[in-house]
Amino acid sequence: ENIEGLIAYFHARQHLPFSRMQEMFNDVFNIAISEGGIHYLLNRFANKVSPYYAEIKERISSSKVIGSDETGVKINGNKQWFWTWQTTKLTYITHSENRKGTTISKHFPNGFPNSTLVHDGWKPQINTLSKNHQLCLAHLQRDLNHLIELYPKSNWAKKLLQLFYDSLDLNKKMNLIDKKHCMERDDILEAFQQLLREPPDKTNKKLYTFYKRMNREQEYLFTFLFHQNVPPDNNASERAIRNVKIKQKISGQFKTELAAQNFAKIRSVIDTVLKNGENVINALALLAKNQIYLGTD
Repeated sequence: ENIEGLIAYFHARQHLPFSRMQEMFNDVFNIAISEGGIHYLLNRFANKVSPYYAEIKERISSSKVIGSDETGVKINGNKQWFWTWQTTKLTYITHSENRKGTTISKHFPNGFPNSTLVHDGWKPQINTLSKNHQLCLAHLQRDLNHLIELYPKSNWAKKLLQLFYDSLDLNKKMNLIDKKHCMERDDILEAFQQLLREPPDKTNKKLYTFYKRMNREQEYLFTFLFHQNVPPDNNASERAIRNVKIKQKISGQFKTELAAQNFAKIRSVIDTVLKNGENVINALALLAKNQIYLGTD
């Protein structure tokens, strides 16, 4: 079981390719093992952690604040996707053939009726049932900086960008009592409504398109100013899924969908272990023996 856990560690924490993993076991640990043997033990470990993986998913679904993101990945030469839903203590990653809402409904058919969902504004995410939504302001700030470069004579994007900065500064000062009633927040919301009443010139097509989006999604912009522990960005979800890209850069593409899903399972557990301050190698060895209880959210 210790070797099994170590293989999972090298695979999904250190992102080693199978050939280098074999070299590590043969030359460093003096353990003769083939690449086929590594594949076998990795598949066995992924099956063992399936109950914990399902537990992570279940606990995320009932969390108050959930972040989500998705990223492309190559599987046997074809572009497919990895998705994540995560909290401050839990990470759930899964492979999918698509970037559509069907992936969300497959894994969370009831949506998140008691949760605030934080995301970057991808349409399937916006269409996901949840109590509240929070768009990633970091994404919107980057979009606004680009629009300011495109239309330097227009002040609309500059005003909105400053309004976002003001809201972030205010959020750093607020506590739960402030969020129940805050005049500064009301001023920011009124200034935003004033911007919506004074749209940019329609000839600035990209800027006007962005304005229409802000008008359409206005209720998702400042949720973090009303609710405790809701972040104003989706950075945590991006960090949770970034390891998929790191794995691909170091080890190359996944050869099969099963291999991709096995990585998703193991990486979900590793990220959850890290978030709960546990030792990864020890935790994986215990998981191989079915002797660990994951931390609580």
